[in-house]
Amino acid sequence: MGSIMNVLTVGTIRDNMAKTKLQALVKLGEVEKVINIRDHPRVKPFHLIPNDLPKVEFIYPPYVIQRSLGRVIPKFVMTLMYMFKVRPKLIMSFSMVPNGLFCLFFSFFNVRWAHNLMCGKNEIILGPNHQNNRLKKIKKDSLPGKMIERFLKFSLRRADFIISMGSDSRRFLVNEVGINRNKILDITGSIDLKRFSAKKGFDKKRDYYDLITVSNLKTHKRIDRFITAVGILKSDYPDIKGIIIGEGNEMASLKEMVERLGLDKNIEFAGWSSSPETYLKKSKIFLLTSDTEGLSKATLEAMACGLPVICSDVGDMADIVKDGETGYLIRSLFASEFSGKAKRLLSNPDLRKRIGQSAQNFVLLNYSVEQERKKWEDLIYNVGLKR
Repeated sequence: MGSIMNVLTVGTIRDNMAKTKLQALVKLGEVEKVINIRDHPRVKPFHLIPNDLPKVEFIYPPYVIQRSLGRVIPKFVMTLMYMFKVRPKLIMSFSMVPNGLFCLFFSFFNVRWAHNLMCGKNEIILGPNHQNNRLKKIKKDSLPGKMIERFLKFSLRRADFIISMGSDSRRFLVNEVGINRNKILDITGSIDLKRFSAKKGFDKKRDYYDLITVSNLKTHKRIDRFITAVGILKSDYPDIKGIIIGEGNEMASLKEMVERLGLDKNIEFAGWSSSPETYLKKSKIFLLTSDTEGLSKATLEAMACGLPVICSDVGDMADIVKDGETGYLIRSLFASEFSGKAKRLLSNPDLRKRIGQSAQNFVLLNYSVEQERKKWEDLIYNVGLKR
């Protein structure tokens, strides 16, 4: 066994995502403690803190301070305090702005830095899909835009290693950022296969929802496509039932769209849920209709529950959705294409079951906690943290 170490992570991620990213890491005997510096739960109300992750301590600034000074400065100061308090051998960031930039600064303190490129190129390339709301407003081709993008690429090159979500992210890092391939590691996160397990069959009572999506309700997630697809299918399936799991600033406009199209009896808004598996296990088909993605954890969870998936062919999604085998990839991104594939699956229960089983097997083979633990162990060897 190597030397015992502490790991300091910086970034506010939802409870399910925290488990996905950290549950395999904490199984390493070399890891004594993982500290996560994050926003106060009242500042990010839907980013709950998981209470069942051993070795993980969640730290956040007092609510009053974050409300008065903003989110960035208090979190930076808290990170600085814990850098000296726990003396981590590894510091890991989620989201390049601002957390990756924090870690760029701290990497000069003789500590290894890993960055989780969870949103793929949208953490670096400016434009309407950039993961930072303030940077979305800066034009990519403007002088400030070019300077910011160049600085973000420079900063990312400073990382000791980068955790990518898949092949599209790797190509971007190598070809456009100039990252050495040896610094890029695929540790996408594990799925809790006890919670997200395959269904035992299809019956009317159990499979209450025909279509389901689990997503933040943001513009680039294009939940309007999901709604339109349900509307198209209603002509063949008058009682079709769809459900949308999630919260976000598009909620009001999406509800208005459902009412305008007369789909209020066909589409249910369930809001945010800490237990999406309860809905997935009652559903037949999962849809992901985004304009942009990294690699969708929600899609992997749906696949683990035995659902065939129909998703946009964007980001790293082709790494997990094998067209015609574990689901369908939609390249045109038209709602009619989503509804067409959904109709094929709804009308053919045997096909739906076969593709769902293939999807579940794919997750079992590639995304267990034990497999992710081995990847973390290899990473520690690669960066010289283990002796």
